[in-house]
Amino acid sequence: MKVIVIGIDGGTWPSFDRFSGSMPFLASLKHGSLETTIPTGSAAAWTSFSTGKNPGKHGIVSWETKPFSGKIATSRDIAARELWDMLSVRVGVMCPPISFPPKEVNGFYISGIGRPSTAEEFTYPPEEAENARHYIEDLNTLESVQSGKAFEAREKIKQMTENKVSLFLELTKKYKTDFSYILMDENDRFQHFFWKDESALMDYYSLLDAQVKRICDENRDANVFVLSDHSFHDAPTKHFHINTWLANTGYIKLTLFDRIKILLYPIGRALLGRFIHDEPPAWMKRFIPHQETIIKNIQEKPDFIGFNNFSLFVKNKDKVGEIVSKLKDVKDGDRPIFTGVWQKSEVYSGPLNENMPDIVFMMDSDYAINTDFSPFLLSHVKKTPWQGYHTFAPDAIITAFGPDIKESPAKARIIDITPTILHMFNAAVPEDCDGRVMTEILKDTREVKRSKSSATVNAAAREAEDELVKKKLRDLGYM
Repeated sequence: MKVIVIGIDGGTWPSFDRFSGSMPFLASLKHGSLETTIPTGSAAAWTSFSTGKNPGKHGIVSWETKPFSGKIATSRDIAARELWDMLSVRVGVMCPPISFPPKEVNGFYISGIGRPSTAEEFTYPPEEAENARHYIEDLNTLESVQSGKAFEAREKIKQMTENKVSLFLELTKKYKTDFSYILMDENDRFQHFFWKDESALMDYYSLLDAQVKRICDENRDANVFVLSDHSFHDAPTKHFHINTWLANTGYIKLTLFDRIKILLYPIGRALLGRFIHDEPPAWMKRFIPHQETIIKNIQEKPDFIGFNNFSLFVKNKDKVGEIVSKLKDVKDGDRPIFTGVWQKSEVYSGPLNENMPDIVFMMDSDYAINTDFSPFLLSHVKKTPWQGYHTFAPDAIITAFGPDIKESPAKARIIDITPTILHMFNAAVPEDCDGRVMTEILKDTREVKRSKSSATVNAAAREAEDELVKKKLRDLGYM
């Protein structure tokens, strides 16, 4: 038995289908839809894939260990065993997110998004690091694009994709892996910066298709799952100032002095715009109501509310239902801004539910959350290097084929993949998995084995590593 999972971060059928002539291999496969997580971000989604559990059980809902904690999540913070931890066969793991430090597995493991840099020990076994550095490299795409080197960045991302596949094929052969997983997160990076450039997309998609085919051609005896963690959409054109809304509806109490500072803030940014790019300086944050100020105040004032780009943390729990109801009614003219608003009990479950946001939501993709206070509830988004987004893009992809697969699933959930693969290897599925074994797609009809919980213990990340990782995540628009 051999199983390969090819993760295409941000892969979306509608976009691939637009360029099907340049993607003959993927175009020839059955297109299935995959339900992903809320939020539709790589950290939560790929961890839900690898554990078969929702974030309330594995603990990863964003790139931080807990929103507003300031600590970047590491592989030690995943509070559940992952697929490669549960299989007794030889495994190969190539570049999942939340994967530093590298795990000790029965095979090889290369850290992906979340590693500080390739200068660190990012491989297991450690002796693979020197060779891996010839294939895997760090690239600050944002700096390249902003410095006028967009074409060079395009070519570099293409080369990074091809090199990663080369290393993957080399190591899977060397370690004779039975199960292997590769995450092609370069697709996500490319779409973020070149989503509106049809020529660039077609060029990259053609290479991506060839690399997926290359993996499959060299593993013709394998069962293959191709999936993504979310889809993609155009960059939003409007900001919804959620703290302004919270203040207007009485959930955040602002003094007269606070309101004066809010009026002065856009004036200050306009006057100092040439010196302020993505992040206001520390002195301005102290003077103007800002996200960090509110986070601090949430610990001091019971009527303050925490937030990020997909959720709310509500200090006064009695207000949760009321806020959910009001957010559902928020409109821009006749156009609803939110497409879905839920209490956390409707989305998450498990022992780590207390760490989850109290309210989660999906927005119309033309809108984005802005956490700065503003005199206006809505404002236009200024031009940015990011052309494509996936903050509210839940429609992922799946296709599967191989000697032990009867048919590719038409519909599945991202949490169903790990239980299905465990069953394929005749391994027990943890009883607390939220996903199910997709027995209907398999030729084998044997009964599913069950085991007790696969929970593990959390550990904290190192602060020195955090700053390096934060810089890389900001490059990709995640922070």
